[in-house]
Amino acid sequence: MIVLMSEQIDSQTYVEVAIIGAGPAGAAAAIHAARAGFDTLLIDSATFPREKTCGDGLTPRAMHQLDELGLKVNASYRNRGLKLHGYGGDITAPWPKTYPSQVGTALPRYRFDALLVDAAVDAGATLITGTPATDPMLEGNRVTSFRVGEATVHATWVIVADGVRSTFGKKLGRTWHREEVYGIAARSYASSAHADEPWMHSHVELKDEDGEVQPGYG
Repeated sequence: MIVLMSEQIDSQTYVEVAIIGAGPAGAAAAIHAARAGFDTLLIDSATFPREKTCGDGLTPRAMHQLDELGLKVNASYRNRGLKLHGYGGDITAPWPKTYPSQVGTALPRYRFDALLVDAAVDAGATLITGTPATDPMLEGNRVTSFRVGEATVHATWVIVADGVRSTFGKKLGRTWHREEVYGIAARSYASSAHADEPWMHSHVELKDEDGEVQPGYG
């Protein structure tokens, strides 16, 4: 297991694959790259385990990708789809028959993300946390190097996977399309009589203290 701080790498570091962002997408990419034999560097501005609001539920699509990685998540619980409640009605929506196993599960993001990062490190990726990637240098439309702390990282391939806000992506010209709909998430955990049911319950009618329906779901 190789976990470094930015000051522990050479001032001029050369790798085959550099991945910016160690969330599920970045960590999964690092696992695949490291297992394929590439010299892989995985970078995140946070340290793990770290919290991430929303995204605890894992659909069959996610479960399929985890199977491809050989990773087992929360083996004691599986669900078959959603039960939607609101506006005077209830709908049962099984997962679509798109993947070999039509089951999902759930796991707090701080545990799920750490599990994937640990798997990436175990596969042979070098992990740098607590320092963002900055100052990309381009040749044409390809990132060839960037900074991590005081070090310059040179990479044959760079994967930008630092999320919807993508601070690194903004340095490459990415902009927030403010005219489009966006959401804000809040999360809390509570005990539930439905905890062991093979369905995730989603309440699509949320009301404020005045009884007015608000956008969102719970």
